[in-house]
Amino acid sequence: MKLLVTILFFIFSSTLLTNELVDIIKLDNDITLIRCTEQFNYTTQLSEDKKNITLNILSVSNSIDDNSIKLRSDLQKEIFVSTNDNNVKLNLILTNSSGYNTYQLPYSNSLVIESFRWEGISQAEEDYRDGLFAYDSKLYDEAIYNFSKVNSEKYLTGIKGLVYLFQDSVLLSYENLLLAARNNSYLPDVYAALSQIHFQNGDTTKANYYNQRFLDKLSIKDSNYTYPKLIFDTSNLNLDDYEEIIDSSGVASLESNSEQKKFSNLFDTTERKQNLTNNSSNDSIGTNTTEIKNLAIYALIGFILIVLFVFAYYLKWRKLKLEKQKDKARNNFENELKKETKVSKPESLVYDRTVGVSETIIKSTSNYKKSEFRKNSNFELSNVDDKIEYKNSIERISLSPNSNIDIEKIDQLKSSSKSKLFRKYFVSNK
Repeated sequence: MKLLVTILFFIFSSTLLTNELVDIIKLDNDITLIRCTEQFNYTTQLSEDKKNITLNILSVSNSIDDNSIKLRSDLQKEIFVSTNDNNVKLNLILTNSSGYNTYQLPYSNSLVIESFRWEGISQAEEDYRDGLFAYDSKLYDEAIYNFSKVNSEKYLTGIKGLVYLFQDSVLLSYENLLLAARNNSYLPDVYAALSQIHFQNGDTTKANYYNQRFLDKLSIKDSNYTYPKLIFDTSNLNLDDYEEIIDSSGVASLESNSEQKKFSNLFDTTERKQNLTNNSSNDSIGTNTTEIKNLAIYALIGFILIVLFVFAYYLKWRKLKLEKQKDKARNNFENELKKETKVSKPESLVYDRTVGVSETIIKSTSNYKKSEFRKNSNFELSNVDDKIEYKNSIERISLSPNSNIDIEKIDQLKSSSKSKLFRKYFVSNK
């Protein structure tokens, strides 16, 4: 039963553990991004010498081949990756004693680790660090308050725009995200947020442009890669008042591809229908593949459960059968023993108390020979019937205190026939 529980726990834990650590990217000097397939929980700890940051990512599997990743920045030296049960442990080695901030990004399912020096820290950086700490603690009002005190373009990373997006202040979010994009922010989620805002506002060209910048920041080559979207209202959002400076070549290439598709669709209805059919078939294939994988997993779990149930039932049946065999053998043994030990009862047995046992005369009305009941150290019986007769006769003799009969030898002779029958009826159950 314990084996069954262990196997079931392993199966369900392996099926439920779908989140994977997929990448570790150096975003900027002393800034590293840890990306998983889904949002995750984590804990951090700084060593006493402040030169080692330990990061534990909970309930996630490791999909990174490298056990160590060189970072080569001013403060961040190397990251060592190890797996412990269902958690992944990261050790970030620092070159000097440093402070750090960690915070999660909503679109890329990633965690950012920023290292900094405490010595000579400016007021602007201190306010920025306090804002990051409040954001990671989901204290959004306090985070915006601290970010608003920062007056340096160095910290126009777009994190403030993401906080406004969490508070459903889309227009303020767009202003800050746009400034961060113009400043070439290293945070990939800035471009994902701008892409979603433009997409919901109906501008697919700019949405695709920012989406591509998001993928480039994460080194993702799959153009069909999807990421989670935030829920916010853009019904009252008017972006026409904002001058958006973006890469004209990038937009031109996107618009050119879009126009080419429209032009070809106008003159080739067959190709258009074929494209629609292919797209729908691809979607259905993807959906069917996912469903087939899920069905295969459930079928495997069901098959294993059935096998384990049948095996447990077989063990129980085998145990009952062995017990029945033992009971039958025990009954046969007792019945046979009764038959073997059934003899005529002697009418009287007499011995002389004044003489030694070797000279005792045994009188009996049965067919026993007197010599068979004399005490002799070398006396042996070769027949089972004689042993049984001897045992029954000896049990009826009242031994005197002066007798020289060896009681231990008599006990051995008494159990002789029973041992033979036991070997006959009882065999090993192995």
